[in-house]
Amino acid sequence: MSTFVLVPGAWLGAWAWSEVAADLRGRGHDVRPVTLTGLAERAGEGTPDTTLTTHVDDVVSVFEKGDLRNVVLVGHSYAGAVITGVADRIPERIARLVYLAAIVLPDGASIFDTLGPEVQAGMEAGADAAGDPLRLPVIGREQLDLYYGAHGLDDGLFEVLATRGTPHPIGTYRERLSLGNPAATAIDRTYVRATADFPSPIAPETPGWDYAEIETGHWPMFTKPRELAALLDALPVAVR
Repeated sequence: MSTFVLVPGAWLGAWAWSEVAADLRGRGHDVRPVTLTGLAERAGEGTPDTTLTTHVDDVVSVFEKGDLRNVVLVGHSYAGAVITGVADRIPERIARLVYLAAIVLPDGASIFDTLGPEVQAGMEAGADAAGDPLRLPVIGREQLDLYYGAHGLDDGLFEVLATRGTPHPIGTYRERLSLGNPAATAIDRTYVRATADFPSPIAPETPGWDYAEIETGHWPMFTKPRELAALLDALPVAVR
């Protein structure tokens, strides 16, 4: 059986993986959902200095404290940037990277760089309007429907996101990722595209990547948890 470390996207904590984690554990896997600094039960730990590096450190710490090896490291959405940074730090501990509807950030780029200046300005204005320029407010229903199309979040699921989600530290979107470990490029990696989501940055034929699809919107852990768990369970894991 495999060890899975599950890293949630913006606004979310380890709680977001509850159904997926329970399913994977039922299949015999060791599952470690992560809450990043400044979010969910760790909201009080966020500071003006919370950056992408902070979140990379969080995940590296999970590996080191648990002495985890041959891990399937899953990053959803924003956390694609986090797992890329983790892979650069500790490639020898990772058996496979899984980018779930996730950002694939190149060396020297920030998330705001990939989103573009207009989106950055809009998000920063939203943080200012919410009264906390250091955190990106949890997405509202209007923005959800406008930007995420067929997201699949009914009123009940949106209420969960709206009430349990946490404003996200904005510094994590501003910091540019610095990569330099060639060993990270040898890690097996899979991009999982949510078919009702944005166009994927990785195509089925992209060299160096495995590719899979799940028929749902941007938050498969909410809308298709059993199907997502089955997809993760079926991934090949080579012992490194």
